[in-house]
Amino acid sequence: MSERPDIAAAAAYALQVIGVYDSYLSERGISWAGASILELGPGRDFAPQILMVDRGATVTVADRFLATWDPAYHPALYREVRAQVGASPALDRVIEQGGYDGVITTVGEPAESMPSIADGSFDIVFSNAVLEHVYDIRAVARELRRVSKPGAIHSHAGRDP
Repeated sequence: MSERPDIAAAAAYALQVIGVYDSYLSERGISWAGASILELGPGRDFAPQILMVDRGATVTVADRFLATWDPAYHPALYREVRAQVGASPALDRVIEQGGYDGVITTVGEPAESMPSIADGSFDIVFSNAVLEHVYDIRAVARELRRVSKPGAIHSHAGRDP
């Protein structure tokens, strides 16, 4: 039997992640509004990415092992995040419909090859503790170059030692 993560801890982590991303963009004078975002390896839930949508971004998540909707986990987590952030039309929609359709795009493909994503699609690419797990870093670099718009920014953080 697999353990379910603690909802409060997962919500706190999601808010920490979006806070880091908010700071990263703010420090560079970049607005979420109108930005097209790709996040590689978003993890078990997509709360930070859903909050990006509330900030005006269009968001795609991609992962070789993409997490699927878990009705026993995701609604409770997203309700907890919603309680902490206040108004969130994107979270409300995800909770109401029981999934991500029309809010974020989910791509179940590895970073080495994302054929369902068009060339030059993204302004911003994020990953956190992902690149150390890919099978072919050179293929990932080529693929990220392909799917990034000219002048796109990337933020790839590693796992703490």
